[in-house]
Amino acid sequence: MTTKLNFIIISTADWDNPFWTNKQHVAKTLSNLGYNVVYFDSLGLRAPSKKSSRDLRRIINRLIQFFKGPRKINSHLTIFSPLVIPLHSNPMIASLNQLLMKLYLKFFEFRLGGRVIYWTYNPLSADLLKGKDYIYHCVDDLTAAPGLPIEIIKYEEENLIDHSLHTFVTSITLKKKFLGMGFAKKVTYFPNVIDREHFSRAKLKLDKPADLHTLKQPIIGFIGAVSSYKVDFELIVKLAKKFQDASVVLIGQVGEGQPDTKIDILEGIPNIYLLGPKKYHELPEYLSYFDVALLPCVINDYTRSMFPMKFFEYLAAGKKVISTRLDSLLEFEQYCYLAENDADFISKVEKVLIDPNFSQDDNIKINTILNENTWEVRTKKMLKILSSEIN
Repeated sequence: MTTKLNFIIISTADWDNPFWTNKQHVAKTLSNLGYNVVYFDSLGLRAPSKKSSRDLRRIINRLIQFFKGPRKINSHLTIFSPLVIPLHSNPMIASLNQLLMKLYLKFFEFRLGGRVIYWTYNPLSADLLKGKDYIYHCVDDLTAAPGLPIEIIKYEEENLIDHSLHTFVTSITLKKKFLGMGFAKKVTYFPNVIDREHFSRAKLKLDKPADLHTLKQPIIGFIGAVSSYKVDFELIVKLAKKFQDASVVLIGQVGEGQPDTKIDILEGIPNIYLLGPKKYHELPEYLSYFDVALLPCVINDYTRSMFPMKFFEYLAAGKKVISTRLDSLLEFEQYCYLAENDADFISKVEKVLIDPNFSQDDNIKINTILNENTWEVRTKKMLKILSSEIN
């Protein structure tokens, strides 16, 4: 493929979301490789809640961004916030959204010129991309996420994979699911990877963030969505009660992807600190002062199909990782601590607090796996597969 090839990315996350995932990283990496990329902000899989002030703010922000028009990130990357109505289960609204999106896509196809390949993360984009060349990049089992139109997603996703050039998945569980649907030749598994240069900054002597100044060391920390379908709040409470001389820090948006998340169980415990979301460029500063990095995930259908973005980011920051026993991390067990239950999780935290640093041999081993799992390496592998699929 040449650099004249263009990509339009249909995302399920806004570009400005403080926690970058595959969507933003793939867009940035493709543009760094010289491809022209248009990144569409999320079309809104979940209907907005009338009681959610966050949803209202997001709607207002979307309107503002839409009327501002496309914005350039660099010479090859453009961000666009489409104006759609996130009520996909309503047939009339879904038809209106399809019409609007087709107009947006035609505009950017004309503007880009040359051949366009679509890179979609949205399982509801099958009709939108009918007759077009596209890749489906599946990073979560959205049929197991709360508040989404599950039956619609199941139907549309199967249609999407059936007509894709190729489908990439980020967990073995997702691959097995799609293989069982008869898509063996079209599905490739690649786990999530790392913006190594960014997160390796945590190993340097960085300025301590202001909201960490008054907190006691050691800091037992987690970064990610603070939502009850992802995070085991009861385990967090047990950790705080066991390590009362430590600070248990959670960085992330409460209720991300699950607005009805209740955090009552965490409130009132003096050494649990909910610091809210932080900007992407600030995360290494916080990680720099973590003594232990946590992935305290609940085990359910959603997390069984999930590869946590923070796994390699924690490692790149020089932090030992303790996680509940996620299926996606089993192949990387030699690089982290996987806990069988709450007592085992607490025991492993205790062990790491005593010895938080990697040995020289561990560092060599971790450097090797990090070198193999950068966004540039991964994106080039995906492009190689794509090159064999297109004419």
